[in-house]
Amino acid sequence: MAWWRSGYAIGPMIVARRLAGVPALGVVAASLLVTAVVYAPFGLVQMPSAIPSTRVLVAVGILALVCTAVAFLLFFALIGEVGPVRATVITYFNPAVALLLGIVLLNEPFTLGAGAGFVLILLGSFLATRRGPRARVPDVALRDAAAAG
Repeated sequence: MAWWRSGYAIGPMIVARRLAGVPALGVVAASLLVTAVVYAPFGLVQMPSAIPSTRVLVAVGILALVCTAVAFLLFFALIGEVGPVRATVITYFNPAVALLLGIVLLNEPFTLGAGAGFVLILLGSFLATRRGPRARVPDVALRDAAAAG
């Protein structure tokens, strides 16, 4: 796993533990600002020689607002609702959605390997998000806790 992907695992835990009382909009704005500052030098090196068409600029704007800013707000709301561990499971659905869109929109073939991968994604997500049996607290621990409190 590449080092930058660890942000998907660590980020939600930081948000849930350290930033729980902070407004989501502020966290999203700060996240995007830091990312923009870090990526700016790389973007400036690859700057196009001409201004892109209006259609391209509108597409980039929609990607920035809908697919990034709004997605972050929804993700932080999800973290608040189900917790950081269960919220990260949504990232596993990206390949499944890409597979379905490729088949439906691009007429890509549905192969046995793709089907098996899709089933594994769904099964793994189900197993990762299901609630396990509650741990039974021994009667001795309950008695000691009652005596102490």
